[in-house]
Order: sequence, then structure tokens, then C-alpha cells
Amino acid sequence: MGDFELTADYLIVLAGIFQSLIFEYVPGVAPWYAGKTDIQKREIQALFLLAITVAIGIGGCLELYSSVACNDNGFAALFGLWFTALVANQTTYSIARKPRKQ
Repeated sequence: MGDFELTADYLIVLAGIFQSLIFEYVPGVAPWYAGKTDIQKREIQALFLLAITVAIGIGGCLELYSSVACNDNGFAALFGLWFTALVANQTTYSIARKPRKQ
């Protein structure tokens, strides 16, 4: 098996998946999150992923990740990754959420 490198692509998609699971299942977080409106939930998810994306971008500029360039092209790629993470996040949420009483 070849060497595995944790690239920004993997990192942000994993963050989107884990974030969704945390908001659904972690005690203390799940009840707080469940009390939010659907719009607030989407905003919270998007803002947390944006913060993670910015952190990854900073990591790229500090040369912690070789897969993130600290230039206009790198930042454009990070925006695409943020969108991909949102898709992964919402897909995981729709698949893994607990059934709600009607």
C-alpha cells in the first residue's frame, strides 16, 4: 500500500462529515443544535465549515499542508473545498440523523 498524505481535500471533507455527526449525536451539543430552526442549523454548519476552511488555508500559508497554495489559485481551490465539505456535511446529516417523532 502506498503512503497516505492527509491533504486539505480529505481534511475538509472529513471535517464536514464529523461535524454533522457531532451536531446529531454528541450529548450537550445535539440538544442545543436540535433547538435551532432549520435556517439557523444551515448557517451554523456553513460557518463552522468556513472556519475550518480558513484554518486549513492558514495552515497552507504556514506550509503545514503541501496541498494548499497560499495564492489566489489556492484560495479559489479552498472555496471549492468548502462547497464540497458542505455537500458531504449535508449528505451525512440526511443519512445519519436520528428519526424524529412526528
